[in-house]
Amino acid sequence: MYIFDTHAHYEDEAFHEDREEILRLIRENGVGRVVNVGSSMKTTVQTAELTEKYDFIYGAAEHVMELEEESVYASLEQCLKKEKIVALGEIGLDYHYEDNPDREIQKKHFERQLGLAKSVKKPVLIHSRDAAR
Repeated sequence: MYIFDTHAHYEDEAFHEDREEILRLIRENGVGRVVNVGSSMKTTVQTAELTEKYDFIYGAAEHVMELEEESVYASLEQCLKKEKIVALGEIGLDYHYEDNPDREIQKKHFERQLGLAKSVKKPVLIHSRDAAR
């Protein structure tokens, strides 16, 4: 039996100086699998690189703030086709902050992302904050 970390951000710059050591230690201390979640185009690419370097790391692809660019969907689809990218997300609706994109824009992209996940046969990680009211 081992621990499965379902949501990590080891690509984050906070780990630049000691990433190798941290990943070695978590592996030695019972973490058998990790899903590292990208949160932008850049960090999704970094996540894919981590999945190639470490056999116990898998990835989830996400591009939150860049979705208005059509090219981002094409890049996201290509990333989702990689074997160790196991999900799309987090995707969803976040109505908590006033400066978040308009609700209709969020809904449009959420629906489109659900369609993308379905077309590449990948599950989604859903984020919902203050959107159920």
